Amino acid sequence: FPWRFVLAVAAGGAALVIVLHIVGGRNVPRGPDGLVGPGSCVALDAVGAAYEVDCATPHVGVARELVPFDAACDSDTVAVRDRQGMGTVCLEQ
Repeated sequence: FPWRFVLAVAAGGAALVIVLHIVGGRNVPRGPDGLVGPGSCVALDAVGAAYEVDCATPHVGVARELVPFDAACDSDTVAVRDRQGMGTVCLEQ
């Protein structure tokens, strides 16, 4: 079994990963992915349904949780229908 070759390939691969990590760019913050979840900034569309937006843009509130249609939100939040039909968004304003 060619142990020297295997070790050389492993060392070369590790060196390549380290070099690519060093010269690679910084992580760019990702924008909204379109799925409302806890901590998502939310705006309302023309029919009053909630959708996710970037927190740097104007928004009506932050989603505390997404609950099923038959569940109730906490009393200190506002219930708004999710635009994708996944449930009710409980908004903190």
